[in-house]
Amino acid sequence: MELVRLQKLIALAGTCSRRAAEKLILEGRVKVDGKVVTTLGAKVSSDSKIHVDNKLIGESKKVYYIMNKPEGYICDLKDNYKRHNLRELLDFKTLGERLYPIEPLNYNYSGAVLLTNDGILKDLITKKSRTITVTYQVRIDNILSQAKTKQILKGVKINDKVVMANIIDFSFDREHSSTLIKLSLVDSEKDIVVKFFNQLGYKVKKVKRLDYAYIDINGLASGNYRPLKIHEIKKLYSI
Repeated sequence: MELVRLQKLIALAGTCSRRAAEKLILEGRVKVDGKVVTTLGAKVSSDSKIHVDNKLIGESKKVYYIMNKPEGYICDLKDNYKRHNLRELLDFKTLGERLYPIEPLNYNYSGAVLLTNDGILKDLITKKSRTITVTYQVRIDNILSQAKTKQILKGVKINDKVVMANIIDFSFDREHSSTLIKLSLVDSEKDIVVKFFNQLGYKVKKVKRLDYAYIDINGLASGNYRPLKIHEIKKLYSI
């Protein structure tokens, strides 16, 4: 069984942040298998029974949602700059849980965002994010040429690596000289889509994430969310 730092396990359980967990440990408020632990950096088994203030952590029901995030919302539950955030869209009175976004979208992007209180799953997906298939709908500022289409299929070099994409569909808006492209990438590096088309000489006007790990937002209006189905949760855990 893999050993994990105690403060990380507490944070993954959704109890508090890692920094707050460190404070709890130093204050002697954390027990592992019945024994108080006050050493920062102590490693414990992920199946250990951990109590914080005599309450067993990880007992709350795990919940999983996918949201169609609107453009102009920061992918967090609060913001120091008073921008719109996900808390405004989530009904916490009904959900009864504190949710965290997995692989957040940029403020100006819209589309699929996974939300959960399952820290173990969040950590798993974060580690595997560079191998997960993601589908985007992108509008660029010019007509996509045949030569550039071929270049996309061969791969585009970004930061000393070749990023491969699969074009699913595209349509031209010749009146406004732009192209709407639906494509999938096996890489979720920050701003990867913008970097991808910038490298081809295009500016990106809009980005919408249509799915993440094949879990899509079909039928979800902007700002709405739905619980994941059992097979979708299993799919995420099998990544």
